[in-house]
Parts: sequence; C-alpha cells; structure tokens
Amino acid sequence: MAGLWLQMAACAVEQRGALGGFAENKLCLARFFFDRLSPQTLALEAGIMAGPASINSLANDTI
Repeated sequence: MAGLWLQMAACAVEQRGALGGFAENKLCLARFFFDRLSPQTLALEAGIMAGPASINSLANDTI
C-alpha cells in the first residue's frame, strides 16, 4: 500500500502544473497516509505475530 502511495505522490509532483489542485490534494493525502496510517502497520503486525493464544484461551461462552 505504501508503495502505491509513493508512486501516486511522485506522479503528482511530476504533474503538479498540469493537474493543479488535484495534484496538491493527492500530495496532502499521501502525507496523511505516511504520517498517520503507515505507522499503525507496525502495531497491527505485532498483534498478528503475537498469535491466537490469548483469544483462544477464553471459553466459548465468554465471548
């Protein structure tokens, strides 16, 4: 996902003059992605890598 945003941002920079506000909006969204969403992937990965032991230890009627 980050690679796609990087490609879109690079294209927006190259076409900044021709695309005007569209390119500026695309760059703004790319900044948002890299500032806010991309860092969350590390926490999500840690949760995935922790495995299912904690949730599997609950009895079925607990959930």
